[in-house]
Amino acid sequence: MGKGKNTTEDNPPTTTTDSTPTARAAATTTDGVRDDIPPLTTYQANAKNDRIDALRLVADSVAQQRQEASRAVISHPAVLALTTAVLAIVFGALYHDRSDLGLVLTTMAGCVMAGLAGVGYATSGYLELAERTGTWAWLYGREREKSGAMKEREKEEDIILVTKYGDEIIGTVVLRLLTSEQNSESSKSKKSKSNAKSKDPGPGFTAVIRAWTVKRRYRTKGIGTGLLEEAVSLCRKNSWEGPVFDEHHANSVRLLPAMFLGDLFEKRETRARRALENVKRRLSSSPS
Repeated sequence: MGKGKNTTEDNPPTTTTDSTPTARAAATTTDGVRDDIPPLTTYQANAKNDRIDALRLVADSVAQQRQEASRAVISHPAVLALTTAVLAIVFGALYHDRSDLGLVLTTMAGCVMAGLAGVGYATSGYLELAERTGTWAWLYGREREKSGAMKEREKEEDIILVTKYGDEIIGTVVLRLLTSEQNSESSKSKKSKSNAKSKDPGPGFTAVIRAWTVKRRYRTKGIGTGLLEEAVSLCRKNSWEGPVFDEHHANSVRLLPAMFLGDLFEKRETRARRALENVKRRLSSSPS
């Protein structure tokens, strides 16, 4: 998925002792049950190829927003009404007898194609955003465009958790660790120098989710919830705060006015945050 500078190491600094793949679910062998079902595993991706596949998955999720935004625009009542009005005007202006039918239909088709091209142009920014997201530059980027609360001095790699089905990575969650002052503008000016020197993530860090996605055909099957469970467990194990969704996560950009998108993406955002809270609540009530 990603395009960008090829400057990563095959084995980035490990921030958890649980870097070995751990099976979340595997095929079982019993009488009458197939034993050739690929295993489903969730683990921290340290290998370069795994990280590349995870970045591709994140970029794909951003690119898919273009399709959803396009459908939202095309099916918007105002757009449908305008399209109907334009076609009615074309019909009234060009149709006089049956011999004009070919010209009328051709002109109408041209108007529809022009409208679709306009929608495609309006949503093309998602493709550009996807190209920027699926890169090492995005993964290693340490400065927010709209937030001065996150300017880090050290080049530390984000934590990437992946779910693999057989040999295919089908889900990922990207975490970034922020120190206390990076998560609070009020204290960053006093503590940034001292905390920036900390190289062993532990208490005092907050994990933020920069990306969370599952390959489309595997969605609604519990894969995403499993990734959130791994992220929450990792935070508890290392005494980190969180995880919480980053306000500027990979899928947070809205390129079209709200009147066209409505609450399409906001509903999804709400469901994601609710899913995370449910996982936290469930794991908090279970034995550590």
